[in-house]
Amino acid sequence: MRVENADSRTNVTENTRYTGTRETDSTNGLTSGQGGVAHDNAHVQNRNAGSTDKPNTTVSTTMSEMSVQRTRVIRASGAFTARSCGKTYHRKVGYEPRVAIEGEGPPVILVPGLDGTGLLFYRQTERLARGYRVVTFRLRDTADTMDTLVADLNAVIDELQHDERTDTSSPPIVIGESFGGALALSYALVHPRKVSRLVVLNSFPRFTPQHRLWLAHRLLQRVPWGMMRIVRHLTAFRMHSRHTGRDEIQKFHELMRHTTREGYLSRLSILRRYDVRHRLSMLDVPTLFLAADCDHLVPAVSQAELMASLAPHSAVRILKGHGHICLIAPDVDLSEILSEWVAPAPIEPDASDGRTP
Repeated sequence: MRVENADSRTNVTENTRYTGTRETDSTNGLTSGQGGVAHDNAHVQNRNAGSTDKPNTTVSTTMSEMSVQRTRVIRASGAFTARSCGKTYHRKVGYEPRVAIEGEGPPVILVPGLDGTGLLFYRQTERLARGYRVVTFRLRDTADTMDTLVADLNAVIDELQHDERTDTSSPPIVIGESFGGALALSYALVHPRKVSRLVVLNSFPRFTPQHRLWLAHRLLQRVPWGMMRIVRHLTAFRMHSRHTGRDEIQKFHELMRHTTREGYLSRLSILRRYDVRHRLSMLDVPTLFLAADCDHLVPAVSQAELMASLAPHSAVRILKGHGHICLIAPDVDLSEILSEWVAPAPIEPDASDGRTP
């Protein structure tokens, strides 16, 4: 197999490897999620905003007990709620993404998985916020198409241009896991100039075999929603990384109570129509495909290698010993992974100048 990397180099360590493969197989995939919700005390009417595409609506802000950084309201075809370090902004038009912004530095957008909550990035936001302006949000539960979700993500990114604390000198880094990886890929294909770098974790260019999606959709329609908590407990050993502690898994189960049947059914339906394999050659964004080698839900490694074989400017990094839900594991640090990926390759000394390394 011929191996290339987006930065024209290969970096292999004990636990990970970077590659941009040129030969591979195809197979299947699925997901998890992340985010933030606030408990508020005061309510203040703020301002009106709108246009033909974005109708005038009243925007209200909510102050929590914490000190806050000011951020503007997201404008989109839905009810948006934005929170910046404790301050929440509501836009009541039908969809509330509960946008949360933390930290200072270059912007990073975290796109949640199939759960759509935006809550399961909690370990990563804390670490990323030390060097980045980190944005999390909730997916629309009533979306009929991937295009709708792409438009929602575009509204979140556009609004960052109006946040006085966000570094707008370059577009944001967009990171998506599983279903969120599919959404992030779809977004970067439509808006390549609005993404500086793309990270896709445990995802796929098409979910196969399709009958698994059909079966999951039918079961979710028929099984009492409360039973899903039991199902998650029974399958936890196959979904989580082996290093993830009992307390973190318990927290995962608590956060998953914020999911909805409607959201799952919506996103499963979208995946049945999702296929970007034929478009990946047009992906004009530096991309890192992250893949857990113990993922029992998605054949993450083969899918990452397939996508890297089709997408220019791409690299693969294997997360050894990790399962599908790996972002709550103690030894996965997206901030560190980004730093290693973005760091310039060391300059090799020229043998002709007579100097030794």
